[in-house]
Amino acid sequence: MRHARPEPTSARPSLRRRAAVVSLAAGLALTAAVGTASAKEVTSGGTPATPAGACNPVSSLSYKGDATTSDTGVGTVRVSYGVKSCDGAAVTARLAVVLSANPSVSAYDDAVPLSGKVTAVVTRNTSYIAKVDVFDAASGALVGSRQIYVAAVYKGV
Repeated sequence: MRHARPEPTSARPSLRRRAAVVSLAAGLALTAAVGTASAKEVTSGGTPATPAGACNPVSSLSYKGDATTSDTGVGTVRVSYGVKSCDGAAVTARLAVVLSANPSVSAYDDAVPLSGKVTAVVTRNTSYIAKVDVFDAASGALVGSRQIYVAAVYKGV
């Protein structure tokens, strides 16, 4: 006399259920891709439109950090920047390097020429924000700015 075996139960989903989940995920990914592509095609060439008059006078902003300048935990960041007027009007620039966790703590904050490099002394392995603000020379109004995160990260020997 044979005993009826109970059907094995498994915690794993069935093959059919897995296939349904995979096809749903693929469908969602395809929908997201199509939605993104169609949003870009609002303008010719498939790139998003730039609003009229949206020129940023800060043409370049980069940095290089050096954490090996001393054994006291001090490092430097060298910020390189370039500023160019969008409409030919005279502009002035100001560069600030501030602690990202507390922007009231400044490592550097001064008026600068329209292009150049500035070195600021910072604490190693600490995040800062370097920001260039551009002002209209005649009115003093802010006409553009750009910022980046900077740090002097010790990479070890």
